Amino acid sequence: MQSKYKVSLLRLNLLLAALLPALMVPTARDVSEGMLLGLAAAWLGISAGLVEFSHRRPPLVPWQLLPSLLLGALLWTSAEHYPFWLWGWAALVMLPQPAWMAALNVLLATLSWAWVARLLPAEQALAAGLVLALLLALGLARARRLIPRHGPGQEPRQPGAGAAPLASRQPGP
Repeated sequence: MQSKYKVSLLRLNLLLAALLPALMVPTARDVSEGMLLGLAAAWLGISAGLVEFSHRRPPLVPWQLLPSLLLGALLWTSAEHYPFWLWGWAALVMLPQPAWMAALNVLLATLSWAWVARLLPAEQALAAGLVLALLLALGLARARRLIPRHGPGQEPRQPGAGAAPLASRQPGP
């Protein structure tokens, strides 16, 4: 699939992701929850409108920074009302991002889990922490391309050591 087609798929995913917090704004219990949900919906919607195909260098501050901070703030202010948002961290770490952003997401996810865990029985908190750690590890491995995106045999073939780069495409004698 060419990159220009992936942009439209990313745009659609961002718009769908913006729809969920937008629909949750009316059910917010207080103003801070409503503002955080509204800001998250607005940011995802704006990001969907601004995303474009480009080979240019990515910006210094990735667009995932604000959603990460908003997700952390939502969990810290309303953990008892939105504990299921804890699993959003696994989705955030799967995205391509600089190493410092991935480390920040893991730190925020850990702090969010600790904040949500205080509301749960010890067994559930431990189980949630282990599942979250596993999902974060899988997401980071995927983002860092430690897990191949394609199955075996679907990767582009690389010429062997010492072979000419186009040796496999040259006609035989």
